[in-house]
Amino acid sequence: MLRVAAVVFGFLSVVLVGCDSGDASPERTSPSDGVAVASATATPDPRAYLFRIDTLEKVYEVGAPGRIPLGFLNEVTVDKADARLDANNASVQPSPYALRLSMVMGAGRDSFVVTGGHHRYEWRFAKGPESDAPFVDDDLEAFWTVSLRFDDGAWVLYGDDGSGAVPLEGADVVIGLFEISATLPIEAGSPLSANDVYFRALVYGVEPQVDASFLGVGDVYPRDLTWRKVFQY
Repeated sequence: MLRVAAVVFGFLSVVLVGCDSGDASPERTSPSDGVAVASATATPDPRAYLFRIDTLEKVYEVGAPGRIPLGFLNEVTVDKADARLDANNASVQPSPYALRLSMVMGAGRDSFVVTGGHHRYEWRFAKGPESDAPFVDDDLEAFWTVSLRFDDGAWVLYGDDGSGAVPLEGADVVIGLFEISATLPIEAGSPLSANDVYFRALVYGVEPQVDASFLGVGDVYPRDLTWRKVFQY
């Protein structure tokens, strides 16, 4: 009788272990350091990482072991961005070109887009190969950066050619809850008036979120780190 009971108990143990292993949530390993982290019970955000803006390296962990808190990850990310050059636009005369910039964000809290100084929005421009292709994946070096910053209680558009950021005169900026757009005059002969200019868009924290390690962490468009072409119309 004892032998039969032992066999039955052993069989039931195997069945129960098998059920538990089938129902358990799999662990995910962060590619950054190989430490296994339990899956979240909530629906995972498809953007499972952010970027260090200075190196554009993927960041899976910030501050403490574990994945980046979804509360921060969902605050401001870039859904879509654009940069195009309009010729002979009456609204920017006498300059012959108007550079039109836009960025559409995904945000957990709309106040983070419109108010506060915790984020910076940038468009970086680089020269690429002469091509009609809509994007390039070369490792290009930006020659000009346009950034929207919250300074002294107002949003100001700056340009930086590598010698330091200066306010852009004549720029028209419109800020909505989830979209930012800007129009600025461009002179003839500017590198932006060429056909081989490409751009990236970035949004990132410039003040600590929760702790100082969030500084300079944000999102990049396109997320595959290609460069999108600046089209002329």
